[in-house]
Amino acid sequence: DAVPEELQSDEVSDTTRAALGRIHPSFMGGEYLPSYFRDETEMVRIRLQSTTSDVISIRARREEEVIRYRVVDEYATRFMYDPPEQTRPFSLGELIVFLDGIRVLGLYGPFSLAYNELNREFYDSPDSLRHFTSISSNLYPQLSDHFERVFEDWVRAERRGF
Repeated sequence: DAVPEELQSDEVSDTTRAALGRIHPSFMGGEYLPSYFRDETEMVRIRLQSTTSDVISIRARREEEVIRYRVVDEYATRFMYDPPEQTRPFSLGELIVFLDGIRVLGLYGPFSLAYNELNREFYDSPDSLRHFTSISSNLYPQLSDHFERVFEDWVRAERRGF
């Protein structure tokens, strides 16, 4: 209740955004995402534990009989993926396959682990990257549990290689 209503909205004013950034860069996470299209909703939010708390948003909207998907971040990154022509929402398994099939030039491996892999050389151990990426969804609450196991498995496997 103590948090102002504007800070709880999907988009804040330029003045508020600038004020938050002056407090600490981590408050900038998600503040520069593109605006939503009409009737679009966020399906998945990927948070990176970077200096500016970068955010990637996977969004969906219905257009007539099909569901259109869009992957956006705060840097206008070109995400490559095969947009499925679906008439019904993803199952949890289908969503996981879709997420890990997203590609970005210069990133490797399944998308869920790509930013951890990108940052490996800058960290002393995989444990320090354990929480670098977090994946959540209000529509698919089990999604974060799945990826928490993926990240734990990644840390165990990487410990052997560090």
